[in-house]
Amino acid sequence: MSEKIKVEIFRDASASSPLDINIAHEGLAKISHQINSDPFEVISDTRKLRVSRDPSRPLDILKTNWPRLEADYTIVLTDRTVVGTTQNETHGTAVRYKDRNYINGIAIVKADVIQPEIVAAHEVGHLMGITYPLNGETSQHCASPDCLMHDKIKYEETSERIPKKGVPALLERLGYIPAEYISRERNVAQRFCTPCQEQLARKAFFSLKYLNGESVSPSWL
Repeated sequence: MSEKIKVEIFRDASASSPLDINIAHEGLAKISHQINSDPFEVISDTRKLRVSRDPSRPLDILKTNWPRLEADYTIVLTDRTVVGTTQNETHGTAVRYKDRNYINGIAIVKADVIQPEIVAAHEVGHLMGITYPLNGETSQHCASPDCLMHDKIKYEETSERIPKKGVPALLERLGYIPAEYISRERNVAQRFCTPCQEQLARKAFFSLKYLNGESVSPSWL
């Protein structure tokens, strides 16, 4: 298969601080690593997108007049307040546009939160069409709180050892000086659960077949 899922990454032109484009790349890489496949091709990550003339207003994915976007998936990084499809403030949100083709979609990721690459991976999961049966209906989120596709972001305190170099590193190794640690917060969910990994792998497989001209049922995408 030669065609991949084309992804374009934009920085919000109205952002008040620099935005790290690697957030989106790391989110995509997290999915690729866990499904043992790389279905994505980033066609551009250098452009800025002006989606609102008033940077003080929240970025609402449903009320924004988006320009025509050519990539299959568009990821927009911002530091503004993000309003999702439920009209609540959120760290990220995504919408699929089935009227153009089966897999077009836009995701917004708030770049100034803890581990925004986790948010990016979650939102790309939505763009890939991951769904779950729940009480006879379809849910967009996984029920497992340890999965990246869970709908609630939870944080935990972790301790990271501060590395030393040279003589201090030798003295620490010999026990003459104590190790030093720093406390950080991180997302409780660091991976997709096994059923979600399997579903993402299937979505990627059938999306690539569709993009390469093969007949694919819309229900598989």
